[in-house]
Amino acid sequence: MGMTMIPSAFSVTNVNRNAAHVTPHLRCQQPLKPISLFMDASTCSSRMYHSDQSYAIMKNMRGSGCTPPVSRNSRLPCNPRKHSQLRICMNSGNGKVPQGSVKSSSKFGHRKPPLVVALNNLCVDVIKELEVLPPTEKRARLEALSELIRSPPPPMDRWEVGGASNFAIAAARLGMDSSCLGHLGQDGYGDFNRAVLEREGVGMVQICNDDEDTLVCWVMRDPQHNHSFCSRFDFTSKPLLASLKTLPPHAEAVIREARALVVNGFVFDELEPSVVCQAVRAARDSGTAVFFDLGPRGKPLRNNVPEGGTEALSLLLSHSDVLLLTQEEAETVTGIADPIQSARSLLNAKGSKVEWVVLKVGAEGCYIATRETVLHHPAMKITVEDTVGCGDSMAAAMVLGYINGYEMMPTLALANAVGGATATRRGAGRNVATAELVEALLEQKITDSTSSPEHREHAGEALKILRTTKSTYHTATAAT
Repeated sequence: MGMTMIPSAFSVTNVNRNAAHVTPHLRCQQPLKPISLFMDASTCSSRMYHSDQSYAIMKNMRGSGCTPPVSRNSRLPCNPRKHSQLRICMNSGNGKVPQGSVKSSSKFGHRKPPLVVALNNLCVDVIKELEVLPPTEKRARLEALSELIRSPPPPMDRWEVGGASNFAIAAARLGMDSSCLGHLGQDGYGDFNRAVLEREGVGMVQICNDDEDTLVCWVMRDPQHNHSFCSRFDFTSKPLLASLKTLPPHAEAVIREARALVVNGFVFDELEPSVVCQAVRAARDSGTAVFFDLGPRGKPLRNNVPEGGTEALSLLLSHSDVLLLTQEEAETVTGIADPIQSARSLLNAKGSKVEWVVLKVGAEGCYIATRETVLHHPAMKITVEDTVGCGDSMAAAMVLGYINGYEMMPTLALANAVGGATATRRGAGRNVATAELVEALLEQKITDSTSSPEHREHAGEALKILRTTKSTYHTATAAT
């Protein structure tokens, strides 16, 4: 098979707005145009620019090679250790905005740095229902997947935002100010992703110029709710943004000002390992908590795929504050089958700065292991519809609990409820848990006579946390 030809089949120029073969359905789909908030340096006052003008500004910036980061205001209190010193390059008065300007892609505008930043891995999931998932044997799998991605894209009702968007949307619905630091191209998939983030109140910080296409991930599902993923990483280890050799100053500034940086293993589909390491070190140096959700990339990273992957994996496993792993992922990186022992090996490794290892064990719920204790909370009683996005949703609850200093058991209860609520819905993205679904599951847990008194009590404490934090999200969205 000609491996050099396969990545081109992944190009989302298949849905580029200017392509001759774009379907009428795609052409008539108009993305939401954001309203931009720029700060005037001379008066420190804000001025609103309507969408047509902001599009013209963006065009000028693209022409000059400038790339604006985007964010929105904070809803929960900022970390007292952090001061709002994010540099904002102001309007120069000539109709152009210098590099480093802050433009809002959300309805909330920009006043403070985001509370939580998800690093890259912005993609659009294209959902494909199959009777049988592709084979596991490598050559047969590549042949099946290459045929799949060469086919015309499904209708837009089969598209969903994925990757870091899953986490960011779940975090926003829990009341956190979340932003995605990543890349979206100027194509149909990028327009779709931007519009969804806009409606969900999630900020978007463009990490570099948008010359590259938006990353697309095929999500294949069979009738038994099993799923398999296919992205460009299946065909090449070269990251999408291989030309980006260092983290731009505006992106590093966003990380340093945030209270939490969330990284998952799929980030290596887009960023060079050295850039990921730079982001982690910037977070550690500035007191930003680092969360690492490995996902299925453990084995190639251990084998140094992509080049530098082994070093990046080692850094993330030792310098994250919180690790989030399934039992299989923990075994992959430690070689230890027992999940508790594998967690302890990560905590006690030489130079480890890890404080929590969160082990996701499916129907058994999840564990938190620290150097002092191991805690477990059982899964919620639900009817599973789809497990895509459950781990991302749980991660949002773990971030909420950790950065706010909540007790571990209520945090576990909340995480199980958020993951469980997502599992009752089909697909991720806009279908991740809502606060109302999470609340219903927690209320159900509180009144479940078959649950232990301790678990009912923890569910009650989790419900109090949820009702406190979700009010900020609903207040902000109601205002628009």
